[in-house]
Amino acid sequence: MYKLQIIIFISFLTALFSCEDVIQIDLNSADPQIVIDAVVTDQSGPYTIKINKTGDYFELSVFPAVCGAVVQITDDAGSFETLQETEPGIYRTDSLQGIPGRTYTLTVISEGAEYTATSCMPEAIQIDSLRYEYQPGSSFGPDKEEGYKLHVHFTDRAGIEDYCRFKVFKNGQLIKGFYLYEDKYTDGNSADYSDFEDEAGGIFDLNDTAYVELLTIDKATHKYYSTINNVLAEAATEPPFMSVTPANPNTNLSNSALGYFGAFTVRADSIIIQ
Repeated sequence: MYKLQIIIFISFLTALFSCEDVIQIDLNSADPQIVIDAVVTDQSGPYTIKINKTGDYFELSVFPAVCGAVVQITDDAGSFETLQETEPGIYRTDSLQGIPGRTYTLTVISEGAEYTATSCMPEAIQIDSLRYEYQPGSSFGPDKEEGYKLHVHFTDRAGIEDYCRFKVFKNGQLIKGFYLYEDKYTDGNSADYSDFEDEAGGIFDLNDTAYVELLTIDKATHKYYSTINNVLAEAATEPPFMSVTPANPNTNLSNSALGYFGAFTVRADSIIIQ
């Protein structure tokens, strides 16, 4: 049953993050679990909370919406908002605006069960500049694709544990992957991040537009994205029926819910390859 829950959740991630491979296991049914996908940022809302249930193995692409839930977000300054369900399983804020330094708590009540999660919004790290360099390509290796490699320059804050996620859009389309940074070896220094995967679309051509979002996240959110990367990597590389069952990604949600609630800042910049 545990392995079945893993494959169901990997299937959910497959639909959510456009991956293609799914670990295969023995066919049987399992009780669905609630999956909550929720964020608050320092950018203008509204913010959208998605609540679904995991599907059955026989219907891997079906993730039933959770309707009629009571969803509320509060902060440690006394602000709160009850979200409205605008379509099945989709709940949106109205006036809430995230503020760095505040701690946010999500509460979801559905079918008699309560789920909560807390996340502290860090102060924002700024993007200093974007640049690109020509990559001639090779017959093998990580840099085999010819094109232009993107570099994001920013300054790590001294004495603060900094964690970031980079979201990169090529001509308006988000490239695959979770691109993460932590300052374990670069505290207080200027940083140059360029670890965008060639095969995921991270190489650009002339006249392409690169748009980058730098998300300053907390340690727990960084760990969550890291474990998602591990789950998806195992699902993509291990032979069917031969892989070791991975653990579910870490979550800050209570009561055995899957998914995550994160509060983070967003800074963005763009560049045209020319």
